[in-house]
Amino acid sequence: MWFSALVELKKKSGKTLKQISEESKVPLGTLNKLFSGQTKDPKLETVQAVVHALGYTLDDLDDGQSAKNSPSTAEAAPGGAVSDMFDKLNDMLVSIGLIGPEDDLTAQQAEVLIAVCRIINATFQD
Repeated sequence: MWFSALVELKKKSGKTLKQISEESKVPLGTLNKLFSGQTKDPKLETVQAVVHALGYTLDDLDDGQSAKNSPSTAEAAPGGAVSDMFDKLNDMLVSIGLIGPEDDLTAQQAEVLIAVCRIINATFQD
């Protein structure tokens, strides 16, 4: 799917959402929604601008090569409670100075943090 390929292209580019926003002229809030999976049907112009800022073309979203090695859409696009948890974790890490407001967590860092939260949640539910 195009979403998995887009996430993989971002990962390969090594760019932050702030850098992508500046280069693509797409607002940071729009990018946050796009890369978190909240935007299900983005405008073609938006996706094209983002992909070009990453150094790729729209064809790179469709060739299946990028998506082959990336997580499935269900894994990459958190929804509902997981998305809320991710947003809160990100805000907390910014507030205590572990990451800057313009920095992005990698998918691996997010997975670790979510796993830790699930462990904490399970511990306190007993």
